[in-house]
Amino acid sequence: MSNIEQTLKNYPILQAEINRLKLELMRMDSEYMGITAIGADIKPSTSTNKVCSSVESECIHREEHKQYIQIMIQQKSLDLDIIDNALSVLTEEELQLITLRYFKKRKRDDVAELLEVSPRCVWSRTKDILNKLEPLIIM
Repeated sequence: MSNIEQTLKNYPILQAEINRLKLELMRMDSEYMGITAIGADIKPSTSTNKVCSSVESECIHREEHKQYIQIMIQQKSLDLDIIDNALSVLTEEELQLITLRYFKKRKRDDVAELLEVSPRCVWSRTKDILNKLEPLIIM
């Protein structure tokens, strides 16, 4: 299987990953972590005797994690936009074939039956479409 085929097969997964990351951000934003009074667990955390509480450390960790998730969303969204841009040049028939074959993961014979063409025709058209998409999908 070529890289372009793998990219197309992973398209629905990529969409789901972006949604999951967005939901994770929403969950993090909605969680309430009560900040307790500063207790005796405050100790110098470095050789400079800078005092850093466990609450501060947790807040810093959470913010870093949120930033990481936001970066992942941006990267995956960019990948999705690249694929969407490439798909925009396809005709309606070509897009239907790609949708059935790669997004819905139908077998060539099933696609041929649905489109009322031969399996050989599906293979040939798929090859032509992949060649058309290849220069547009650079990942």
